[in-house]
Amino acid sequence: MAANHGMRSTPYREGGPGPDEPVFSREGVRALDAAAVAELGLPGVVLMENAALALEQACVEIANGEAAGAVIAVGPGNNGGDGLALARRLLGLGWTVLVALSAPSPRFSGDAGINYAAAAALGVPMIDPEDAVAAAESFAAGATHQVIAVDCLFGTGLTRPITGVAAELVAMIDRLRGRGAVVLGADLPSGLDAETGEPIGDVVVRADRTVTFAGWKIGLTKPTAGEFSGVVTVGGIGVPVSFARRFALGA
Repeated sequence: MAANHGMRSTPYREGGPGPDEPVFSREGVRALDAAAVAELGLPGVVLMENAALALEQACVEIANGEAAGAVIAVGPGNNGGDGLALARRLLGLGWTVLVALSAPSPRFSGDAGINYAAAAALGVPMIDPEDAVAAAESFAAGATHQVIAVDCLFGTGLTRPITGVAAELVAMIDRLRGRGAVVLGADLPSGLDAETGEPIGDVVVRADRTVTFAGWKIGLTKPTAGEFSGVVTVGGIGVPVSFARRFALGA
């Protein structure tokens, strides 16, 4: 597996939200998403596509513009929908892609279901939960290029410890990282509390880089978060910053 281009050498605490960047609580993020749909007329699937674009841009940067391989671990919620849209986009760039599902396909509904159907129609390899870990590790072991492990299991709504297949996928991501893969978190690392910046349980993703959507989550600004988030950048979801600030802390 190729080198990881030094992503682990840049500590998170070199950065942080700028004075004009919005910072959100868990409830603030929910309110922003709802208002984007209700007031701006942006369907949730469009917000999801924009989040996937931000993740795609990060992947391309990590791989220095070259085609690479991506193992994308997805849950059945909106975070997983972002990952499914990302898989479709990376496939279009000529990347080799494997999606590891933490839940069976019938659980993907709403906007995530739309992206599941689109990924399936395009032939994106999506592995059922019982085989996902073994397939992902085999995929990475056979790679001759940079591998990026993308964590799209849980987003800001997680409030309980990760268990079951999702926990097995987190452990798999950590093993891939130990073998040279770069780990990219979507919105915030799965298992990290969006409010406190502390692990919710014993199972938490350790990312080299995290693309957080629309603005920083308050938990990512806490000193404890850097060990898990790596370098944090903000990815737009198609909502003007002036609009997003209405739902930020201190608004």
